[in-house]
Amino acid sequence: KSIFSDFKGPAIKYIDGYHDTDELIRLYATFDLVIGMRLHACIMALLTNTPAINITYESKGRKLFQNIGLQDFVLEPEESTE
Repeated sequence: KSIFSDFKGPAIKYIDGYHDTDELIRLYATFDLVIGMRLHACIMALLTNTPAINITYESKGRKLFQNIGLQDFVLEPEESTE
């Protein structure tokens, strides 16, 4: 969460707290891109045709994205960015 304090303006939103499923789906539909560590966040984004990048820590996220042809949109925390 603290990394978001370096970004100014409305381009980046950090969603915190409780939101019901319908509220989240409506919110994700307004985004240009969702970057999520929780698979359900990425699934809800994809349901609204919003592109998603899954930062995965479990094989189920990688497998799901592979199954739907989006394997290039999966990052694993141990992958180097160099």
